[in-house]
Amino acid sequence: MTNHFDQVAHDWDKNQMHIQRTNAIAKELLKITKNKNITKALEFGAGTGLLSFALKDFIHEITLMDSSSEMISIARNKVNDAGLTNIN
Repeated sequence: MTNHFDQVAHDWDKNQMHIQRTNAIAKELLKITKNKNITKALEFGAGTGLLSFALKDFIHEITLMDSSSEMISIARNKVNDAGLTNIN
């Protein structure tokens, strides 16, 4: 599976279905965790970091993990470009 996700990594964030699904998941997670002091999160299968970016203002520290080196590379670049310090 890693090869497939490495191949599609550069176009992942351009897919509106991925963005809409991520936004829906983020909205539900925020409902579930409302009034809870969530300071750290670990996102398995983080891909390009879409979900973590959607939650970045609500969680103090987020660690991303993914088996696709291309996906993680894109996520790192996005984090660096945005100057974020709370997503690793």
